[in-house]
Amino acid sequence: MIAEPKISFLPFVLVMTLFLGQNVLDVLHYPQSDPTSGPLFRLHPSTYLLFALWAVQNIKNNTLYNIKSGAARSFGIVVLLVFLFSITFGKSKANFFILDTLFAPILLVQLLQDSSDEWKEKILYWLKVFFIINCSIAIVERGLSTIIFRPTVEAVFESFRSYALLGHPLNNSLVTGFLTLFFMIISEGTAKKFFYLGLGIMAIFAFGGRTALAAVILAFPFILYFDLKNYNSEEAAGKFFNYLFLFVLMLSLCAVVLVATPFGERIFASSKFDDDSADVRSRVFDMFRHFNASDLVLGIEERKILTVMYLEKVDIIENFWIIWIFKYGFVLTALLALFLIRFLYSLFHHLDVAVRFLLLFVFFLIASGNNSMATNTTAVSIITLASLVGFGAYSYQTEEDLLYEEDIHRYTRLQSEG
Repeated sequence: MIAEPKISFLPFVLVMTLFLGQNVLDVLHYPQSDPTSGPLFRLHPSTYLLFALWAVQNIKNNTLYNIKSGAARSFGIVVLLVFLFSITFGKSKANFFILDTLFAPILLVQLLQDSSDEWKEKILYWLKVFFIINCSIAIVERGLSTIIFRPTVEAVFESFRSYALLGHPLNNSLVTGFLTLFFMIISEGTAKKFFYLGLGIMAIFAFGGRTALAAVILAFPFILYFDLKNYNSEEAAGKFFNYLFLFVLMLSLCAVVLVATPFGERIFASSKFDDDSADVRSRVFDMFRHFNASDLVLGIEERKILTVMYLEKVDIIENFWIIWIFKYGFVLTALLALFLIRFLYSLFHHLDVAVRFLLLFVFFLIASGNNSMATNTTAVSIITLASLVGFGAYSYQTEEDLLYEEDIHRYTRLQSEG
């Protein structure tokens, strides 16, 4: 039985987590992206609500930190320790993003770990609605070259990029890339798989996410392999040719769209000299020569980081790993990385080991190409939510119990006996 507070507030948490990116918050006059705003706006509204639900549940159950998964529980403790260190003995500023980006997913785990299948199916439905709406807005924005939910401050790019519902295009690419593969895995029908794949790829084009595009394309054949390997040879051959036909058709349509419309402008920019994002990323590594080993043990002062960025002509650091190292040093960054990997791996525990590593690879490949994980983002919360309701994370049930309309049995260690 789900506690009443969870029933009452869960819809609000979902709406805020899924649909209120920073650009939407700007439109609603919630200035989280404004560094001059007060401390009240340092956290996403959904994080406040999650903390409130956490408190209510703990008071009602006379507990403090009741997370059943060891991986999730230990990751949450590490995140809190890093946060407490950063605001007390740490040298860097602007550390509240940790609670939004890394601790909110742990709160979701505690609140949803005992949810019924009925609730999970409802959440899964809204995840589909979010994915379709977010991708559709991105495609429309790219077609019109207009941002519908315009942020207070727009990032500067060589060409237009969509913002959709989650704000920064690279943050959108991270979420869209993962959810594209997620829906391919849980969807039963071939047409559904390619619907989500096609919609996701078109949205990634609109976001200008080259790394996300490469990651999804690289993962695609492996996802199909795990789908086909549990069929007999005759069924697998028939499905393979269906997949091949639809894949070639989708590639042809994408090629037409890229050549005949502005969608491919950012993607093709990678081969032009006027696209200097790669040069900016390389200059970031030159910053390390200004620091000695002792500077990088437990982090560097904000003032010193900004000074070195000015000297190396780096306007923004586009790699969250480097930001973490500068802010928290090698020791705390290594701890965060180790327990984050363990947490994400545990979210996929019902999947085949190879699929788990594939999803981890895709996540970190996309995430490492931008700084989303060092900003306030709901990306990890959305991935956690999807894994809880779609992959049955932390729900140790039988194979029969795991089968919904969209099932994952062909990607799991629980093989079908039929």
